[in-house]
Amino acid sequence: MKLKYLLSVLLFSMLIIFSWSCEKPSDKQSDYFIKFYGEENENDAVSMVASADGGIVFTGTAQTKNRGKDIMLVKVDKSGNHVSWSPKSFGTETDDNAYCIKALSDGYIIAGSSQGFDDNDDLDAYIIRTDLQGNIKWEKTYENIISSRQMDNEAFSIELTNEGGFIFVGYTGDSNNSRLSSIIILDADGNVLKQSVRGDSKVQLSVILKLKDGNYIVLGSKQNADLDFFVLTINKDGNDLNNDNLGEKGRNDMLNCGSLGQNNTIFLAGTSSGFGSADDSFIGNTKEILVYKYEIKSGNILWKRRFGGNGDFEGRAVKELANGNLLLLGDRTVAGNKNIVLYFLDRDGNTISTKEFGGSGNQSASDMLYDNGQILILGKNTYEGSSVITLIKTDSEGNLWE
Repeated sequence: MKLKYLLSVLLFSMLIIFSWSCEKPSDKQSDYFIKFYGEENENDAVSMVASADGGIVFTGTAQTKNRGKDIMLVKVDKSGNHVSWSPKSFGTETDDNAYCIKALSDGYIIAGSSQGFDDNDDLDAYIIRTDLQGNIKWEKTYENIISSRQMDNEAFSIELTNEGGFIFVGYTGDSNNSRLSSIIILDADGNVLKQSVRGDSKVQLSVILKLKDGNYIVLGSKQNADLDFFVLTINKDGNDLNNDNLGEKGRNDMLNCGSLGQNNTIFLAGTSSGFGSADDSFIGNTKEILVYKYEIKSGNILWKRRFGGNGDFEGRAVKELANGNLLLLGDRTVAGNKNIVLYFLDRDGNTISTKEFGGSGNQSASDMLYDNGQILILGKNTYEGSSVITLIKTDSEGNLWE
């Protein structure tokens, strides 16, 4: 399916106190870098990478008229215009989903799931490797990891190995219909070298990050008395080294994203809900963004911060800058209306400033890049039952790029 570039553009507000517009998106082109991609159906973008030539490559899904959802690979130049080969679509005549993209020296690798490669209705983990022009080099599905029964499988996050292959994290079903987290190591051609399954259905892994020493950090959530962030360190062979739970009594903490920091640290971000403990600064059963700075070697929590207020907040991406300050991306929902919020934090996690982006329809964020003083925000705009992919560029202070 060919995506077309929409000329309709929303007029985004950058006010911390947000004024919501109920008007339809304007057909007039904006003077700001706010780009829209997709047809009048359901479109969503989930993950993006910078290309070596200064462009942006992202993946997501697009609802087709006759064959369910397709996985999309889109490349745009620095002005936000499609390159000659973009977009490309992958998948089957039923639903296919993308969750993560990584850049390779000779192309891209996408992790997701597909429902249409066999005769049953179960999901298979689905990995696609392309060249730099988006042409498929290989595509493979992975299923029945621990059971001969047809069970759902998905791939959520993928990394490169030092040996030139790949390692991805996802889940598989067992004979009791439980979801068990899986870690699968592949060679460069997508053949399975090793696969392992977590025996505890309370652990749901969703993010894998490669460390400089060749080991990996795997992040997710674990259901203890409450839902907590979960940190797992594994070696290059996928064997456990150590694990840790990050949480507090009375709160349910769902991990959404993580990133590597400087000096052997990682940042974890997600959504915290519940009435919490006595030290809560927020009142009532609302959702807040929760961020941890965590030292890998010692397992120490260096700091923990929550961000919220009026409405429900969800964390979507966190990035450390070269000076140690942070960018934190999330969503804020008030009375059913959603918009994008961007926090600028100092190295200790304290708020320096906040920007908010919204307009006609609901705005939601999914990923973020920082490159050469520019911030790129990937998300979608939903209006009257349809959604289009959005790409927003700002300067280093969050002002819309002109």
